[in-house]
Order: sequence, then C-alpha cells, then structure tokens
Amino acid sequence: MTGALDFRLHPRLQQDCLRLGRLDLSQLLLQRNATVPWFILVPEVEATELHRMAREQRQHLMDEMAALAEAVEGLFACDKINVAAIGNLVPQLHCHVIARRRDDACWPGVVWGRLPEGETWSDAEQERVAAGLQRAIGLQRLVTDLAVRPLPWRAIDDVVMGGRSHSAMAPTEAGGARFHGYLSLQGGGFASVRCDLPLAQDHGAASAFHLRLRGDGKRYRLSLRSDAAAEGLVYQAAFDSVAGGWQTVELPLADFRASYHGRPVEGAPPFRPQALHSIGLVIADRQEGDFALEVDEITTR
Repeated sequence: MTGALDFRLHPRLQQDCLRLGRLDLSQLLLQRNATVPWFILVPEVEATELHRMAREQRQHLMDEMAALAEAVEGLFACDKINVAAIGNLVPQLHCHVIARRRDDACWPGVVWGRLPEGETWSDAEQERVAAGLQRAIGLQRLVTDLAVRPLPWRAIDDVVMGGRSHSAMAPTEAGGARFHGYLSLQGGGFASVRCDLPLAQDHGAASAFHLRLRGDGKRYRLSLRSDAAAEGLVYQAAFDSVAGGWQTVELPLADFRASYHGRPVEGAPPFRPQALHSIGLVIADRQEGDFALEVDEITTR
C-alpha cells in the first residue's frame, strides 16, 4: 500500500517529531525528545478514531503496532511498552508506542504531560534506530526528509566546466521539493543537485530506492555516493518521468552503474548500500530547455 499523496501530517506532529519513514499503512515518527524512545504511527486514513476505520485497515494498523512494539523492545531492552491512541490535542489519528524503563524520568507514571525537557536524538542515534527498524520490520526508510527547512541540497551544474545550465532544489508548499532549472547544451550539458548526509547511512537491508514524484516527461537520474571523498565514484540509475502526473519509481540497487566525472567505469564494484554518504538528482542526455521535477519522498526498502 502506498501513502496518499494529498495526506499531510498535522503541524504539531511535524514540529515535535522526526520522520523515519513508513510501513504499509502508516508513517513512522520518532518524538524529538530523546528522554524515552517514543514512536508514533500515523495511518494514512481519513478516520480520526480507531473504531471508525474499516475493519481491514484497523487490523492492519494493529499488526503494525505489534510489529513495531516487538522491534522497539529488542532495540532498547526496555521493561515495558506503552501503547495508546489519545488525540485530544492532535485530532489526526495516531498511535503511540513507547519504550519504558524503570529508571526513566516518568516511571511508573505516564509520559503525557510529564516528560521533562531533554536532548534530541543525535544523528548517530537516529541512524542506529532507523537501520535497526528497517532490518527488523521492513521500514520503508526516508533517506532525507524533504520537509526540512532549509533544504540541505546544493546545485552542481555544468558551469564548473564552462557550461550555462543552472538548477536549484526549492521547497514546495506541500512539504516536498522541486528540482528545476534550465539545461543548456553549450558546455557540459548537465544540471544536478546533491544532498550530503550528516553521516553515512546503512541501507544494507534494502534492495531498491523508491521515489514519489511528479515530472515533466523528461528523463532523470538518481545519483548515489558510498564514499565521502569528493573525487569518488558516483552510481546512477535513470528513470523516465510522466508529464503532470504523480508516480512512484522503483530503482533496484542492481540498476545503479558506476561513473567517474560522467564516464562509465567498467569493472567497478557494485554500490554499497551499507555506507550511503550522499544522494542527488541529475538531468542530462541532451534534453535542452526548462525542466521541473517535484519530489514528494525518497525512501529505501
């Protein structure tokens, strides 16, 4: 099951939580306050109460909660798992799965309204949790959250070799990002944007990258690096966009081919998903003119 493209998280959840990715029915969030491991499942449904969900959807959500609780119990060696659906302040249906320990700040009471101010999860802690959940329950993991502002993407166009192309990655009102610009054939003939991740991510449990996007009918490439070095190999896989329509693109890891400064590298080792350092989007292939690609989400699974 894929998420509804018009589904948006409640602003309070966006403010208080980190987005980890999604399961079949629900988005998975992590409360920013790291005092206790506090996860939130947000099913992408219209219902605001559990009893108003369709029976099949409700059972699906219960299964996701049980799987998440078991995985969290294994990751954090906790004494108790708290599960609840309240929603007095946030009417959007969401379910809490919280790992509790006898020595946590709120034990034995509930955490609602009693959680002290605490530090947020570090990049390394987020990485450990997300990678662990992908291995344990098949989390469709966000590579980078396109709703973050400002967007941590930068343009790398053919101006570096005398070209005249230009591009940018701009935020959209819907919480995604738009790769747009102009591709010129005078010079290098390419435009690209890149996001360097805070630290290497382990996507070793995944077999493909998935993009939810709306394009212009042109061909693009997803670009990956498994080396922090600026002069390392780049792995790319091409995909065709559909003009004006939303689509989900699947790019198996086996489809990514190594290149160096735009030239194929024969005999290069396959891409290592256990060490993803950066991700990017590229347009080339002599497609001169304006271009625009709106991206809602980039995940691995």
